[in-house]
Amino acid sequence: MPGGILNLDYYVLPENLETARKHFRQVKDVINIYSDAYGEYPWIREGFKLVEGPFEGMEHQTAIAYGSGYQDLPWLGGDYIIVHETAHGGGAMQFRSAISVISGYRRVLLPILNLYLPKE
Repeated sequence: MPGGILNLDYYVLPENLETARKHFRQVKDVINIYSDAYGEYPWIREGFKLVEGPFEGMEHQTAIAYGSGYQDLPWLGGDYIIVHETAHGGGAMQFRSAISVISGYRRVLLPILNLYLPKE
């Protein structure tokens, strides 16, 4: 990242540690795709966090509550919660000027992400 190093921190349940290590590799790609399209991640200094919890997901300025069970959607090529909530929390404040309706991300940006996320 041009503005500095973005620290990625993950807080997961011990029994999900190995799964999370593999599954969360896509976070770098998602953030890079958004940054290429809409500008640098706005909170480099604060970092980016995923925090496992009992609910599907919710964005916050520099952290995402994550609970979607480590599932990638075939049509998306990645995890919907990571892609969707990163758009809201990770970049929404900066990206709003590019797309005025945040919920429009899933109609506009998710199909684009599907083209660029690595397929396993």
